[in-house]
Amino acid sequence: MVYSPSECARIKMDAKMASSNSSHFDEEKCSSIEERSQNAIVNADNRLENLENINSTSLKVLEKHSQLRKLNGELKKEKNEFKKKMEELEERWTIVQEKETIYRDSLIKFEKMLRDNDEKKLRALRKLVNERALQKTNEIELEILRKTNKQLLSQRQRLENKVANLRKYQRFLQELVKRSEYFSDIPEVLSRYNALMANLEDLKCVDQMNNLCFEELSTHLHQYREEKNDEKLSLTNELTSLRRRLEDSQTENRNMENLWVHARDNALQRVSELCEIKGLVYYVWHEFRYAVACSICIGLHEDMRNTAKTYLRRTLWINLK
Repeated sequence: MVYSPSECARIKMDAKMASSNSSHFDEEKCSSIEERSQNAIVNADNRLENLENINSTSLKVLEKHSQLRKLNGELKKEKNEFKKKMEELEERWTIVQEKETIYRDSLIKFEKMLRDNDEKKLRALRKLVNERALQKTNEIELEILRKTNKQLLSQRQRLENKVANLRKYQRFLQELVKRSEYFSDIPEVLSRYNALMANLEDLKCVDQMNNLCFEELSTHLHQYREEKNDEKLSLTNELTSLRRRLEDSQTENRNMENLWVHARDNALQRVSELCEIKGLVYYVWHEFRYAVACSICIGLHEDMRNTAKTYLRRTLWINLK
């Protein structure tokens, strides 16, 4: 049986649709179906090319067409099976989601319960710590109260002993009041004693205040003495520095005076030497002028010429120096 090109294209499209529908199957079956469909498409293409070129292969095309029908039937069966499996999987998935929501809610409740338990535990621990601290403070206070109780009991015993010892004085005072003319009753004696004791306390307070004032004044005096000693030391240091400066200035002044005297002597000496040189030069110049004017030889004395030369040389050497 020979197919037309349109029927071949339709068969090819059905194969592609089958392959596209089969892509939704599970991996193993989908891969097998895709391989079969691709092989069928390739075979169909090859057969179509052979049909266009050779018309003698119609029997083989019919066989392949029957194979394609079988494959389509198998593909439909597998699709139905896949649909059933997908429905079952969806049902299972819904059941799993419901269980997951139930488990999530139970997990949230369990976590909340754990947090509540942790908070309760922390509160209980804090309460326990506070109670222990309170118990320790109460034990400390109880121990302090016991000690104070012992002290008060001992003080009470001492006072009772003191009262027992002072009973004889009470009896003595009572006998004294009975026999005395000055006091009519014991309270008068006690009031007098209390007044004297009050005066004694006042005097002690006054004495204490005077002692405090004396101590303050002594501290102020000590501080004043220290300040004045410091000022005295600073002034003595300044005085010594000023004396040192005075001595340095006096020595410098003496040195300057000596230099001035030495300079003055040197100046006077030089002035005198210049005057002598001036006189000698004037004398030599006068003699030379006279000799030139008279056209005669100069007949200076040998000693005068030597003295003039020495003065000239000495003066010139000092000036150069």
